Amino acid sequence: MTQVAISWYILGDFNIRLDFSKAPEYENGDSVYRVFEQLREDNRTSSWHMVPAYQTLTISYPWNQSLQEVLSAVNESVSAQNMPKMPPSRRFEIPVCYQGDLGPDLPFVAREHLMSPDEVIRLHSQPEYRIEAIGFSPGFPYLSGLPRELATARRNTPRTRVPAGSVAIGGLQSGVYPLSTPGGWHLIGRTPFILFNTANTPPIPYQFGDRLHFSPISRDEYEELLQHPYSTDFWKRT
Repeated sequence: MTQVAISWYILGDFNIRLDFSKAPEYENGDSVYRVFEQLREDNRTSSWHMVPAYQTLTISYPWNQSLQEVLSAVNESVSAQNMPKMPPSRRFEIPVCYQGDLGPDLPFVAREHLMSPDEVIRLHSQPEYRIEAIGFSPGFPYLSGLPRELATARRNTPRTRVPAGSVAIGGLQSGVYPLSTPGGWHLIGRTPFILFNTANTPPIPYQFGDRLHFSPISRDEYEELLQHPYSTDFWKRT
């Protein structure tokens, strides 16, 4: 790839967003990642804060840099002849119990799509999801790859508290709540593992572009793994 076509717009003072949605080379966030990595190698961006997402890269820059300087660095990066390649993504296996109170919205999702709860579990645990963005709360992965048969509009009334580890569906996405926060997605299961741990560096093991797969476990297995919530023995990385 020798050049990436992008557009941009201003997000308040000292913030811009690059939009890759119409880039001919855009595919699964690869262009976003490559420009992100190219900019990180530029000395002019050392004080920038950059957030990659599905088809965008948001940049916050310091007050002593002009918009023209920022755009100059961006234009040079997207025109670079030797842009970084997307690194091999890692694969994480996450155990999920879909039973009882751990998946309170599973019956609703099943009724919504005229299928049994077991069929919802089967479909949800089949794909290998890709992390397209991390945000909303620390470590929350927005996952692409949800079967279209399970696409479910967000709840009309968000919950004021979603338990940490909850696995959810929101629209055409799936995700995991690493922390207990408010949330409006449908909760269909829960992992016993703690995904966000400030004692680790970085505090989450996955990053933008990595792959996640959900493995159904029984309630007994969930309770057993809950005794070792920081364990990573179950996680398989490839």
